[in-house]
Amino acid sequence: MNARERSIVLTKDDGLVGKFVAMTKFLVYILVILIWTVFGFLMWIPLIFRMMLLFTGSVIAEAIMANKNYTALIEARLNYAIAFYPSTFNRIGDSIFGNPDKIEERPDFKGDLKLIAFEVLWSITCWTLSTYVIMARFG
Repeated sequence: MNARERSIVLTKDDGLVGKFVAMTKFLVYILVILIWTVFGFLMWIPLIFRMMLLFTGSVIAEAIMANKNYTALIEARLNYAIAFYPSTFNRIGDSIFGNPDKIEERPDFKGDLKLIAFEVLWSITCWTLSTYVIMARFG
């Protein structure tokens, strides 16, 4: 079964209805990109800040403890944090315009929601503290 047969989405080749679906997909893409541009950025900066703190801590721990590979453990997380925001734009485009993804197993929604809630709370905390510090300093 090819991607076209698996897809329930019409293409431009399906006449007027297909063109309407393609236009709707494009509008959804633009809206999601605009939303992600703002909210993704607001989550990305605190994520990078936290990973930089962890990485700095791992460098200090490795310097004190001598060759325990602390930096190697945190390095992958730091690289993920750096690529998190820009790479998601590709994921949005692939999800909307690419072939439908095949779902092998259902995601762990409860565990994922806990992680998302933590990231949102961390971002809110960082931006609130940043705003407070800026207002106290300059306001």
